[in-house]
Order: sequence, then C-alpha cells, then structure tokens
Amino acid sequence: MSGNATGKKRKDFLASYARIKDPGSAGTIRPVNDGEISLITTAAAEDRTMEAAASYPYGFRHTVILNSDGGDCTLDSCVNAAGGAGDVVLDDEGDWVLLEIGVSAADTKAWRIIASDGCTVPS
Repeated sequence: MSGNATGKKRKDFLASYARIKDPGSAGTIRPVNDGEISLITTAAAEDRTMEAAASYPYGFRHTVILNSDGGDCTLDSCVNAAGGAGDVVLDDEGDWVLLEIGVSAADTKAWRIIASDGCTVPS
C-alpha cells in the first residue's frame, strides 16, 4: 500500500471522531466531550496547553495527535504515570498521546498520560 493511501485512510478514520479545533501556537486545548480528539498542525516549534484539569470529571479522556508536522509541538500541563509533572513533545506526524483526568503527585486533578506513540513523555 502506498504512503498516500495509508495517510488517507488514517485521516478518514480520524474524521469519524469528534474533534476539537486546534487553538494554534501557544493556545489552550479545551475539550468539550469525553473521548474527543485534537488534531494539531504546526508551522514551527510550538506549544499547546491543556485546559485546567479541575474543569473536568475524573476519568475524562482526550487524545492529541500531531496531524501535520511543521515542527515539534510541546504539550504542557501533563503528568506521568507516577504523577510527576512534565511536558509531552509530539515530534513527528502521527505521534499521539491519550490523556485522562486523574490525580497528580500533589494529590490534585491532572491530565495523566495513559498511552502514547512516538511522543517524548516525561519519565
């Protein structure tokens, strides 16, 4: 299968899910419904921040995918499995991270990294 056909199938698959508009460089991702996806497009190295975790119920999930890579995207306001704070870096097109509202090491609500592929995540 050619790379274009694979890319088209991936985009067709993603189009079937509710998506949140990319807020752009230095913007805040504000999910509305559990399970939504943010497709991120970068023009250079850029940052995104997740909406404050306190705004969401425990167990609420959101996926962020680097859909078009013009540079790395650093996603702030995340914590690792141990509850420690850190940034996620989506380096290449197709990198993704699944986040869920859980508890941080400081015993507060936080966007916990549940799964990822291709990203640099805090250890």
